[in-house]
Amino acid sequence: MNNLFNLPFSFSIYSQALKSLLQHRINIQLNSNEDKWSEKAIKGLIKRLTKTSMIDDLQTALATKTSHTRCVTIPSDAQNKLVEPNPSTTVRSAFSDATPIVAFCRIWRWPDLNTYLELRPVDTCPYAFQHEKDQICVNPYHYERVVAPLSAMKCGLLPLSQEALACGKISYHDYHGILIEQEIKKILVKDLGPTNKVMILRNHGFVACGETIEEAWYYAFNLINASEIQARAGLVGIDQLYLQSSEKDTEVADILRGNTKGTFNAKQWEKGQLEFECLMRMLDDAGYCTGYLYHQPLTYATEKTMAMTTVEGT
Repeated sequence: MNNLFNLPFSFSIYSQALKSLLQHRINIQLNSNEDKWSEKAIKGLIKRLTKTSMIDDLQTALATKTSHTRCVTIPSDAQNKLVEPNPSTTVRSAFSDATPIVAFCRIWRWPDLNTYLELRPVDTCPYAFQHEKDQICVNPYHYERVVAPLSAMKCGLLPLSQEALACGKISYHDYHGILIEQEIKKILVKDLGPTNKVMILRNHGFVACGETIEEAWYYAFNLINASEIQARAGLVGIDQLYLQSSEKDTEVADILRGNTKGTFNAKQWEKGQLEFECLMRMLDDAGYCTGYLYHQPLTYATEKTMAMTTVEGT
């Protein structure tokens, strides 16, 4: 009889939890196949959580978007019954992965995720699916996206984004041995060339150069972002990517490389200087003492005019 009195309360908690979890979905169009599929998956998840308190833990993880949250687990034997294959056209047919962690990472973090091979657990998660325990953590923020490094791609850096074009012409250095060897140092200098500012080290990393720290940071920052864009876009297959015409790429790249200076508040800025100074100011405002010498003062005087109006009494 007590269970009957608990039903309305339980139904209310369930409805509130479902509504909250549905609001955190990414790139979902209402009444679409993806919408119906994800809602059914979330309903199944709520019923199979090993502890009712994990609903709050999951909501906290989705709200804070951090890995410093508790595990949200389901029984391992419930995996095959929880999620159906995803109907979305963004999922490659070769990777119609229906495992719960892939499904919920797609729903709440990466809509273009294809397979569990693109995931790795954070160090603090004891119930990640790779550990093969009786319980499996489905907290999407207990996993990180794994992408292929640009230095391992035969195609090199592709002109897929403005960040890639901002890097200018790219040099490449094939792996010959440890970089401290004198002969390798000579090859590095030769491969970089006299004018290029960025060089990708095959199966190793990259080198970003500049006349100033700010310029070197500018090229490194753009290359890192361009690499991430290419790595994630490449999941659909390099042959499926749309590339601009080489003439247009050359035109845009020349503009970006030629724009060595920018104007802001009537002040001339060298490449990367304005952005780097903004980051240093953020660190100083957060309490870190960077010791950076700002080119733009924190405060500056502005001319103010005051208008006086005389109102005659009536």
